[in-house]
Amino acid sequence: MYVAVNRFFWPRMQQDIKNYCNLCHECASRNDPTPRFKANIVKCTPSFVLERVVMDILGPLTKSKKDNKDIHVVSYYHSKFVEAYPFTLMESKTIDYAFINQFLFRYGVPKIIHTTRVQTST
Repeated sequence: MYVAVNRFFWPRMQQDIKNYCNLCHECASRNDPTPRFKANIVKCTPSFVLERVVMDILGPLTKSKKDNKDIHVVSYYHSKFVEAYPFTLMESKTIDYAFINQFLFRYGVPKIIHTTRVQTST
């Protein structure tokens, strides 16, 4: 409507444009009339390092030279520090082994481990 108002004028122009847009099938399919409800987001601010760690899986990606096609990503909430571990076979055993041996033994045990609902993670 902004473009039309700046370029044209006739009596009851805004009402005519609104009526046209309401009756137009293409406009109606683009403008979804159903209201979208947003959940309340609670901001989590960790108070110390290793209070909360986030884990997720990225992939499948294009295979690398070493046949890795998935990445297990671990991130701190506190500092946004990220570690990524490539995998050829994404199974709960390999994820757990990498998390324990490459993350926990190096940095320590976090208070909270936040994960997505991925079936391969136990």
